[in-house]
Amino acid sequence: MAKKDKNKMLLVLGLVAGFFLLRPKRNYATNVKINTESGAKTNTTITNPPNTRVENNTLTGPQELKESVLYPSQINNFSEKENVRGINWNFGMIAKTRNIWAGETTSTTWAKAFINRFAGLAALLYLLFVYMTNRKLTTIQSIGNTWAANNKEQWIEKVSEFSGFAPNEPLKPDSSFLFPLAYAIALYYQPQAREYISKATMMSALDYVQKNYKINIQ
Repeated sequence: MAKKDKNKMLLVLGLVAGFFLLRPKRNYATNVKINTESGAKTNTTITNPPNTRVENNTLTGPQELKESVLYPSQINNFSEKENVRGINWNFGMIAKTRNIWAGETTSTTWAKAFINRFAGLAALLYLLFVYMTNRKLTTIQSIGNTWAANNKEQWIEKVSEFSGFAPNEPLKPDSSFLFPLAYAIALYYQPQAREYISKATMMSALDYVQKNYKINIQ
């Protein structure tokens, strides 16, 4: 090969290598943590490729809410849609009803779908609150017998295990009971929910349910 051709090839290879080394790295999401106490929004950037899903590992024992999660929220306010492929934010597998619930969006299945994690968690908290107050179902056993469409015994066993409450332990419609119970139900249906729901997420969902469903949960 002539010296001139070698130099030309080296120049081309150098340009290609420079392109890959110097091009900016892509940040997939700018996340916003909603602080319900102050109303402040803190922007942080993480490399969270869209459509990434956590494997459905088998969970055992009581599951506590985390201080932070792998995939924090990407939205600025409760009315924005949060898009993650394969997740409809219906953490409780709540069936469609005649009435459209707060934050509910179009669903092609028998179950509701919600625009973001806060709306989905709020719906779960709201329904649990209704079960306890209106229907007087105040144990995991009684809730599971009505909530679970099938595999009722497994539902009761795992929700009891994840929440730390015994199947026949009396429950109260306040956050000290509703938070662990809602989290346990979410994990039963969607184990990857542990990477999307934190303590801050649950507090924001509580704010959402109180504003949109007009109920007061202590």
